[in-house]
Amino acid sequence: MLGKYASQPFNPDVANAFFLPEKTTGKTPPKTPQMILEALRITPSLSGFEIANQIGKSESAVKRAIRKLREDGKLERVGPAKGGHWKVLGEKE
Repeated sequence: MLGKYASQPFNPDVANAFFLPEKTTGKTPPKTPQMILEALRITPSLSGFEIANQIGKSESAVKRAIRKLREDGKLERVGPAKGGHWKVLGEKE
């Protein structure tokens, strides 16, 4: 009994209730870069720490996403780190 053995459930419907993944609603949460851009459209003067708190992500995740957004030309920092603001680029409105 201590060794591994293949077992077959007596009632497959009961087993499926325990082992099959639940159905999802099909809606995926917004990605971090999109959430950052949305937050900065509303308040361009937010810091990385403030963005992280607002969108519920870690500060390192926000910094990583901001770096990628800047590399992709979607976000630009205007002015100094203290007292400057963010400019969202490439918008089609």
